[in-house]
Amino acid sequence: MMGFSQGKQFADLDKQIYLYKESDTPGKLLYKEATKIFETAKAIQYKKGMVEALYLQGKAKFATGEVEQAKKYYNMLLSFTNEMNEKQLEINGLIGLANIAAFNSSQEQSFTIFNQALGIAKAIKDSMLIANIYSSMAGIMINKKNIAEANQYLAIANCIYQQQKNIYRIATTYTVLSSAYVKQGNFVEGKLNAIKALQLFESINSYKKMTDAYLSLGICYDYTNKKDSALYCYRKALELAALNPYKLMETDVCNNMAILFDDWQLIDSANKYYIRALNLAKASKNYEMIALVAGNLAELNAERLKNYQLAYEYQLVSTEATDSLTVEEKNKAFNELLVKFETKELADKSEILKKENELQKIKLQEKSVIIIGLVLLLTLLSITGVMWMYYNKIKIKQEIIELEQKQLRSQMNPHFLFNALNSIQHFILKSDTLTANNYLSEYATLIRKALNISSETSISLHDEIAYLENFLTLELLRFEDKFSYRILLKEGVDRFNNNIPPMIIQPFVENAIHHGLRYLTATKGELLITFERTATHLICTINDNGIGINASQKNKKNLVEEYASKGINITQKRLALISKIKGSDFSVVIVDKQQLNEHEAGTLVAIKFPIS
Repeated sequence: MMGFSQGKQFADLDKQIYLYKESDTPGKLLYKEATKIFETAKAIQYKKGMVEALYLQGKAKFATGEVEQAKKYYNMLLSFTNEMNEKQLEINGLIGLANIAAFNSSQEQSFTIFNQALGIAKAIKDSMLIANIYSSMAGIMINKKNIAEANQYLAIANCIYQQQKNIYRIATTYTVLSSAYVKQGNFVEGKLNAIKALQLFESINSYKKMTDAYLSLGICYDYTNKKDSALYCYRKALELAALNPYKLMETDVCNNMAILFDDWQLIDSANKYYIRALNLAKASKNYEMIALVAGNLAELNAERLKNYQLAYEYQLVSTEATDSLTVEEKNKAFNELLVKFETKELADKSEILKKENELQKIKLQEKSVIIIGLVLLLTLLSITGVMWMYYNKIKIKQEIIELEQKQLRSQMNPHFLFNALNSIQHFILKSDTLTANNYLSEYATLIRKALNISSETSISLHDEIAYLENFLTLELLRFEDKFSYRILLKEGVDRFNNNIPPMIIQPFVENAIHHGLRYLTATKGELLITFERTATHLICTINDNGIGINASQKNKKNLVEEYASKGINITQKRLALISKIKGSDFSVVIVDKQQLNEHEAGTLVAIKFPIS
């Protein structure tokens, strides 16, 4: 039991953490204070405090541009939350990783991680977190120039903010909307939304957060030839950006101001702000901005200042930054050239071998007909054997594809579709439009994910978990919290560097819910999905406290169970065929827990994936 003194220490730490989470403390100072909090929490064995401190350390490192360090702290946070089952803290870590992925221009990875965080937020019914994540996902869609989907996400977020009467978040939504319209080239709507955001921020005295809105408004004035108004907005944005620990916005503002001065032929001012923007971009290691600003400086020095030496040096900086951004593309191009070279070399060798074979045939003609006949017979048998092996391999692959198609159809069976639509209708009739909207969004995401991953031979463990979270969120909404679930990654399991075949685990999870957990009356269902790694295998364990295999046999006539069982049969056949074609040991073991302990009900499933 916690003593009074220890309880007070915990409360004091929580207060410090709250203040730093809500403040705009500069990155270096924030890291120093967060490290102190971590050490204090560790000394008094306060795990939640340690996790919160890790979040602050990651936030601080991201603010100072030390992205890899920030990633390290967020991953440490997730390792702690896997053991603690602290869903809100887990969401913080995922959001941190999603922001890092977006910063590194990995928009798809960022969107995937945000989706996973969204599934958890919906599961714990935290409406503010749901709204914040939708708002962040809208930013991703804006960068991808998918304005329609961005507006859809912002509408959901704004609806929640309006219900909560959160002026700050409503203003933030208007800022994101303004940015979306600017990307679209609609400067009239961009200007109107920026002005709304500024008015709301001013009404709550939140001046530091007005930087984005002033920048959007400045761009709108700039592109509609109201240069004086644009300069005023840029200067206001720059003044406010200097108060913010995150320097990315300050870089954008300086670059825009420099372009404006360049248009006015105020060369000294343009040069000054370009250099400031370049230094900020270098400090945050933002290679995209380094390439852009250095390119602008090269052009300014070459065309206006006639300083060709300096123009050349800036062009080199721009090129090096571009190279850093495109290193993967260069590696890919190199590998393609290497493959072409090896293919040509192989073709040359084949041609030489062909000529040697022709010479050998001429020599063989000098020998007896019997020997020639035997050689031809052996050759024919060899070719037949190879063709037979090739045919079998193609046949196995075809069977796997057919089973994957059957599995996809079984996962989207008419009964499942009917229940999903029925649930949406149920929420609408209850006037619970938010839940209906969430359910519909989650349902659409599940269908899209199922279609996407069905064409892949393997996916990352991270994507598999995101798919499971999405499916379980729907089931929780449908069965009105009849059960709870946890997904646990044990030490040594890397969610991004372990690949498994898609759509293997979900049928067993569905089976656990529809065969076992849904029939519980006296107790609440519990579902635990665990991933652990051995030297040779990744093992997924699905553990439920449902009615068990024997009791569920009585319900076999039920259509839902028929579909669930059908999905499992298809999955087991798929694993058998994959094992055969890869020569690896994929296996599934299903046990009624009463066989292990007569006082324990439920089912235990263990799936073994070989580590290649």
